[in-house]
Amino acid sequence: MNRCIKTAIAACAVAPLVLTGCQAVGSVDFNKYILNSTSIKSGESRQTLAVDFTYDPNQIDDPQAAQVLSLLNHLTIKMHTIVQDKDTVSAEGTILLQKGSIPFQLEIDGKQLVLRLDGASHPIRIVNDQTNSSDAKLYQDMQEKILPLLVRNLDNPKTVTVQDKQDTVHGETINGHIVHAEIQGSEIVDLALAFVDHLSKDQDAISQLVTMLNSQNVPDNNDNPLTVQQVKDGLQQVTSALQEAEKNKDQFAGNTSKVAADILLDDQLHERRLSGDLTLSDIKDTQGFSGLHIHVDNEAWNINQPLQAQKVISSQYLDGQNIDTKAFVGSLNKSGVLYNVLVNDLHVLRKEVELTVASKDALVNGEPQTLDAAPYIKNSSTLVPIRFIAEGLEAKVTWNGKIRQATIQDGNNKMVLTAASKTAYVNGKRVSLAIPAEIRQNRMFVPVRFVSENLDAKVTWNSPTKTVIIQRDM
Repeated sequence: MNRCIKTAIAACAVAPLVLTGCQAVGSVDFNKYILNSTSIKSGESRQTLAVDFTYDPNQIDDPQAAQVLSLLNHLTIKMHTIVQDKDTVSAEGTILLQKGSIPFQLEIDGKQLVLRLDGASHPIRIVNDQTNSSDAKLYQDMQEKILPLLVRNLDNPKTVTVQDKQDTVHGETINGHIVHAEIQGSEIVDLALAFVDHLSKDQDAISQLVTMLNSQNVPDNNDNPLTVQQVKDGLQQVTSALQEAEKNKDQFAGNTSKVAADILLDDQLHERRLSGDLTLSDIKDTQGFSGLHIHVDNEAWNINQPLQAQKVISSQYLDGQNIDTKAFVGSLNKSGVLYNVLVNDLHVLRKEVELTVASKDALVNGEPQTLDAAPYIKNSSTLVPIRFIAEGLEAKVTWNGKIRQATIQDGNNKMVLTAASKTAYVNGKRVSLAIPAEIRQNRMFVPVRFVSENLDAKVTWNSPTKTVIIQRDM
């Protein structure tokens, strides 16, 4: 497992700890809770994540962004996770969209990450080809040494209560405690400022952090290791940024925004159930986005018991570090939800060429390109460079200079055009062109309608700008 994956997992684990702070409340010692969380090496859990956006689609200028928001709004992820050890994890579950459900399987171990989406015949595999001994050491230090140094400088939020309670988790009776914690939006900056202030005064914590980070070469520069003064300067910069944010905190985090959680701890202070909500409302956004709500449920059992993570088995895999979109989509079930979303909603296989009459500037899939010769209009027909268009739409072009003939091959389709001739051949059948193919500046030009009709492409003409857009769904 690479460093960023482990860091992300560690950050997720820290979230409820930040919410509760570190000061003891009632019968719960939160310092012990934190230390216990780092001692969990294995376990099973069931999670639900639900996301809802609040936005005005009429105010979102980017049509693609509006479509993505529409697709992801009311998204729910449900999964069952098995942690075998600190390096080996598996998860199986479902991504629920408004258009339907997408099943998935995930396997992570010290050597690879494997992900199968919507029953794909070829799962995605990311191989960790670097030694992970230093990563494992850093992750262990984060859990066992660095985390307590940070959390001891956290203040409790204003709302933290503890109640003794008996409950049931996965058929097991739990005699424990319910912790309820809330952070109002207006508190967030104040808590962050207090944390940075406490940490900047904690000389022992800073010294230990610097020593541990340098031992893992985290600055990635052996010649210039991290210094205590650099950390202090960094904390001062964070303080300045937070102080600036505090002046405008009501614009993004008023009292209508908050984080809240109810956490069930057992008698060993292991977290067994969590129900949490993040609500951001009244966001001042000129792009139409005004709110976000995230709900999380988590239930844990078999803590520190021998467990076996589930493998994602396949005879063939897609290289996740150099993934080919066409190959990935091709591995999906064509009647599945993910295929439908990617192909019909997001058009991930769509090829697009945009040209303007009398201009050498062009766009291919949104990327600027420069033509050797500009398109032009002749006898009310727009003529375009055939090689540029065909290759932009993923067809292959060969040129026979002796007879001045171009051959376009697209799968089983074959088109043959000859310069100065109104006759073309499509799969052996004779076709008449409105205007003969002609050579300009050593490039063959043909009417754009011929390209669209024979490559199953759609042509859009913008008369005021004299721009032609050719789109092809592969």
